[in-house]
Amino acid sequence: MLVVLSDLHFTDGTAGEHNLQAETLSRVILSDWMTLAARVRAVELRVVLLGDILDLVRTERWFDLPSEHRPWGRDGLAVLAGDGAGSPLERCCLGILGRMPADGRRESASATSILAKNWAALALLRELPRRAAEALGRPLPVSVEFIPGNHDRLADAFPAVRAAVREMLGAATSGAGAPDAPFPRECRAPAYGLLARHGHAFDPWNAGGPGAAPAVSDVITTEFAVKLPWTLDRRRDRHPAVSAEWLRGLREIDNVRPLGRIMEWLDSRIRTESLPEIRAALEEAFETVTAGLLEIDFLRTWRDDATEWDEAVRWLTSPWIRWLPRKALEILRAQDLFPLFLKASEDNPDPSGDALIEGLLDERAWVDDPEIRYLALGHTHNPLVLPLECRAGRDVVYINAGTWRERLVRTAGSGAPAFVPLKHTSYAVFYQRGEGDAEAPRFDFRSAIHPA
Repeated sequence: MLVVLSDLHFTDGTAGEHNLQAETLSRVILSDWMTLAARVRAVELRVVLLGDILDLVRTERWFDLPSEHRPWGRDGLAVLAGDGAGSPLERCCLGILGRMPADGRRESASATSILAKNWAALALLRELPRRAAEALGRPLPVSVEFIPGNHDRLADAFPAVRAAVREMLGAATSGAGAPDAPFPRECRAPAYGLLARHGHAFDPWNAGGPGAAPAVSDVITTEFAVKLPWTLDRRRDRHPAVSAEWLRGLREIDNVRPLGRIMEWLDSRIRTESLPEIRAALEEAFETVTAGLLEIDFLRTWRDDATEWDEAVRWLTSPWIRWLPRKALEILRAQDLFPLFLKASEDNPDPSGDALIEGLLDERAWVDDPEIRYLALGHTHNPLVLPLECRAGRDVVYINAGTWRERLVRTAGSGAPAFVPLKHTSYAVFYQRGEGDAEAPRFDFRSAIHPA
């Protein structure tokens, strides 16, 4: 039995408390997964963490680092292209992640780290072999496999970081690989008919460069979505109407879906505010943050022919744009940066419009391998099962593992836009021949959505 889950987005909490509750993960693992394993007499349990598990992008820790040392800064890019051992970038990555303490106690871990903030949830993964044996009443080979996505691409940047990640996740190495060996980019499991990847490679906004080199979306997430509330927080002495509670709400910005609705969501928050001081404070912070983007050479020089520039026109003609400060608009228009606030990977109510499908159809890895029946991705946060193609008697199915993160989803009505928080839990389970009544590889897809 092989389980694929993705986009848990464990964070260090500095950019908002959005982490998955350990109780939710425990209920799924120790109840649902163990029930399935017992029912089919599973011969093994492979857990594939399909990227964006550890979020090294959505953190305010990057603002403690001079801009040139950030992943998209001049020195950061040079470090990622070479040997970065001992560099400020490597130290910051380790600080965000945290390291397993020698005594194995949460209290000994850095309090503002992903490890400490998600100790109980990560402990479930580390202790899974023992927990599975206890639940099933028999030993079961268990492995945890980690495949980086775009939000945890830096987990694969340095040997020390890779070793720290494997230790905190209890993740296996490939073959006789060392604990600091590079992580795989895919899971190919012929016995399950499966090829699994995170999916960001099919998204030009998130694909990034070679190795752990950043993508334009990394910069936008950190230097806009994270930096906007961070900037406001540091100006609260000048704007006392901006309360800590209001800032907590603003830090939900990166949960907005589709991501191209971020500006509309900001406008909806402004329109519901009766205090003009809050609007003035947000406009001021927005202008500062957008102007700061122009200081990032990585953004100013980035272009990609695969992106849809006509989205910028739709963005400009949206009615909510009227609240944006004129100076910020002039800055963005002059530098052609409007499309950077949009994403190619937006959710689409029509499954056939999934932004990753085109890339999958052009992918030779499954076309040339007759054993592959199932293509699993994450990345979009949109749980999905979609038959992709029938080829020589082989039904090929695309499965998107979705997310376990809360999403703020725009209402579909034509009236004033509103955003509703929804909680998600989704994962895919694959069985090999001989597990249960399976005569060939098969899968189950489990997805639950409920109000936050």
